[in-house]
Amino acid sequence: MSSSTWQTLSRLFLTLAVVCVGGIGWTWWTCADDVASHLDDEFSAADETPLALRVRAVRGFFEEKDQEVPDQLSARVSASRKACTTEFPVGESAPFGFGFVLLGILAIMARNQSRIVEERDIEDRATVRQVTRALPAIHAHETSKPKALEPVSLDVGIDLAFGAKPDETQGDDDEDASLMSFVVERAKEETEHHADDEFTSTQIGGFFCPPGYEERPAIYVDANSESARDDYDDDTPFNAPQHPFKTLEAAVKFAGIRTVRDTPGLQVRLAPGIYQSSVTVPDRVVLVNHRMPVDGTVAQRLKWISDLELGDADRVTILPPASAEFAVRFSAGTTQGIFGCHLVGREGISQAGIVGSAAHKLAIFNCHVEGFQKGGVRLEQCGTEIPGNGTRIIACEILHNSAAQGGGVWATKSVLRMTSCLVSHNRAHNGGGIWLSHLKSPAVLVETRISHNVAQGALPNEGPFEMALRAWADAQGTGGGLSVTHSAVKLTGCEFVDNAANLGGGGIAIQAGKVILEASEDHHARLHRNKGRAGGAILVCGWQGGESTLKVTDGDIQLNECALIGGGVAAVGLSTVQLRDCQISNNKALDRRSVGGAIGAVHGAEVMTKDVEFRANSVTGSGGVFGAVNATLRITEGSDMRENSAEHAGGAVYAITEANREIEDMIGYAGLKLPFILSMADCVVSNNSADDLGGGVRAGNLDSKPTFPLGLRIDGTARIRNNRTKHPNAAGDDLWVVWADEVVASTENRPGPKLLLK
Repeated sequence: MSSSTWQTLSRLFLTLAVVCVGGIGWTWWTCADDVASHLDDEFSAADETPLALRVRAVRGFFEEKDQEVPDQLSARVSASRKACTTEFPVGESAPFGFGFVLLGILAIMARNQSRIVEERDIEDRATVRQVTRALPAIHAHETSKPKALEPVSLDVGIDLAFGAKPDETQGDDDEDASLMSFVVERAKEETEHHADDEFTSTQIGGFFCPPGYEERPAIYVDANSESARDDYDDDTPFNAPQHPFKTLEAAVKFAGIRTVRDTPGLQVRLAPGIYQSSVTVPDRVVLVNHRMPVDGTVAQRLKWISDLELGDADRVTILPPASAEFAVRFSAGTTQGIFGCHLVGREGISQAGIVGSAAHKLAIFNCHVEGFQKGGVRLEQCGTEIPGNGTRIIACEILHNSAAQGGGVWATKSVLRMTSCLVSHNRAHNGGGIWLSHLKSPAVLVETRISHNVAQGALPNEGPFEMALRAWADAQGTGGGLSVTHSAVKLTGCEFVDNAANLGGGGIAIQAGKVILEASEDHHARLHRNKGRAGGAILVCGWQGGESTLKVTDGDIQLNECALIGGGVAAVGLSTVQLRDCQISNNKALDRRSVGGAIGAVHGAEVMTKDVEFRANSVTGSGGVFGAVNATLRITEGSDMRENSAEHAGGAVYAITEANREIEDMIGYAGLKLPFILSMADCVVSNNSADDLGGGVRAGNLDSKPTFPLGLRIDGTARIRNNRTKHPNAAGDDLWVVWADEVVASTENRPGPKLLLK
């Protein structure tokens, strides 16, 4: 049932509960009438019924006053009410009391169910387990071993030519409609075949052993063992679980000494329990939960780590002391990792969870990182461009962490791959869930769920329309789920749900970055219910020397909200957005000045669409689907816009130019393409509505004199029909083009295929 249905049931149960309270009062009221009518009856002394007791109490009341039982009914009833109060009719009111309790519980349950249905997210671990069941079946023995992390090609592909080049514009080759290529130098495409990602896992004593460490010695830590001690000097407690260390610190120190002196690598195996420790892990040392299962798919592993409650027989918890700055730190090294552990921060203490500095080929596998106020995972200079020398985070939960940048994961100048992780309920000024900056090679995130993260900071004095483009680089409150700056990222089958940013990019913020967002074999690229002032789901922002690019394929962008620019996607400044094979619906822009219920493009941005379905998007301002101000729109084959609405102009498309000093200063810069273009071919604009002119399309400018030139191309294959405006001029139902206060084209007088307004 829907959320509204559960809310209705909740109100019904609450109303019936109130009726039951009235029923209890009614039994008290009728009790007095019943007692008053039986005051003249005689009851035997052995009669202990409630009525007999109440009658005797009333008679005693009058006897104490040396009065006869009055004949007046009102006096009898008044005395009887006192008796019914002291001898309350519990039996008669019990059904009503039971009904009140039951209906009250049902009302609360219905209300909670309404919230669950409305949020549709992972508020508890039960929902996390539902999410993990949807992840692909990859055996843990593969995921536990960091396989060669090849750099990923982010070549967009020149084969996607979006619309014909408007040759009526000065014949400039810069008007090529294909998406700018952002091939990363020396990068090669990494082929992923999940079905082939299985191999036999290694094990020690029936439990998990990191691949590559099966031939290397192990030392054990078990504080509860009677034989545990830390004073191992010359004797070597290798591969001897019966002779464990007592503390994690002593074991790691011993491992560091032996790897430097005579041992190629060591695994420190931890018995279940709570370790109040803060350790720096040296090169060629890994920390392993000794009770970690040998086999399991990624989904099963994520479920396993999420199910382990405090005190569970298989749980290893690392709780850093209050004076510590981190739980686990990986120093410079070539092979390190942590497997199957819970890391928990102390409330109110500024600590980090996992810290890596120049740690290459680092594996963080099947861990839970929660409650750290200096970030869950922090990586700096981790990994090199050599394939296989990156950091891999696999089947991990990263929850309820906070930091200035990157509450869940913070990575700079590193190489990173995340697979099948959950990043949720983290907070930061930028990148509430994940913050990636100046990466050495493209980061890869595969089938990772990023939800309920928040980016919140001090808002600038100017609004998103007025901000200088370079000011976005230093602004706070961007990238609720993910923030990408000066980096390239490939997102495959990832979900961004219920994230928020108080400035821009509720789900993702891309600033001077390049991002590919695509479906995996089993999962759409999904962005639902994210919120931000600019770009409810995605903000793409670029400036001179810091252009940005976004390519979305097979995306599902729904139910996102913004205040001003782009309920779904906002393209600001020198940025390019390509959308292909996407479903974009029910997104909203809420401010009366807003543009773009689905897509907003301003200050020189360019947006291209192919085979995209736009449904039921709405804007309180202009442009139910597209709102473009000093920007280029190329809407091509298969783009279908129906049942969208604007409370001002342009039920589907709103494309205008206006005076702007910053754009004037950029004229001549290669990254700024002029004239701005509105190109529509092989698309459908139908059954949209606007309160003002342009129920389907509104284009041109709003000034009494020309502004920036606008190339207008509406091909005959663009079907613009059955749109409606509330304006009395019916000629503006489908199309309305005005240039310098002159009506250039309307529903009744469509322009030729090419028109340059200059």
